[in-house]
Amino acid sequence: MKKFIAVLLAVLLVGCQCKQNVVPGANETPEKITAFFINDGKEYIVGEKLSYVLTDGSSLKKISEFYDGGYAKGLKREFVQIEVTDAKNGEARGSFSAFLNSAAGADVAKIKALADRIEIDEKKGEIEAIFYFDARVVQIKNLSEIMKPSDRLRSPIPAHIEVLPERCESSTLSDVIRGIVAIPVVIVGAVLFLPVVMMQEYSPQ
Repeated sequence: MKKFIAVLLAVLLVGCQCKQNVVPGANETPEKITAFFINDGKEYIVGEKLSYVLTDGSSLKKISEFYDGGYAKGLKREFVQIEVTDAKNGEARGSFSAFLNSAAGADVAKIKALADRIEIDEKKGEIEAIFYFDARVVQIKNLSEIMKPSDRLRSPIPAHIEVLPERCESSTLSDVIRGIVAIPVVIVGAVLFLPVVMMQEYSPQ
């Protein structure tokens, strides 16, 4: 009887299934960003654990301008936050933060016009310039061939990665329809088969 119920539940749950992820299971883990580089018109972020290609119009240009334009005056530290929102397809979003000593005379107005957001912490005496980006997790097999030695950062940037929990996706419409059609068949089979199961369970041994 238990086996029959298990089969019945398996048929009824046919509309939900989980697929293998590009990024392994849900977790939160520290990371270190080791390089930024551009190749064949695509912009990459390289980490010790995962690497990314920027998508949806995201670019490293504003971050480069922030440093090359001298806006990083009084730089104290940097930090990258990345959230993998779709582990199956490797879709991710993130932010790059540069923390400046507000006493160093940084041009707040120009930084505000360049960064996506700034935060001023008067107690700590810090200015945080924040740049957002969208990306996709990729495996760069020929990294040593396409990345220049100068692209590698002298000091890796601390980062934090969060991979959101895997979620089951609904099956395709045809799968759902097949599941719906199968339900009456299973019910009819249960009505016909149940008396036999009952007789087997309650018959003298």
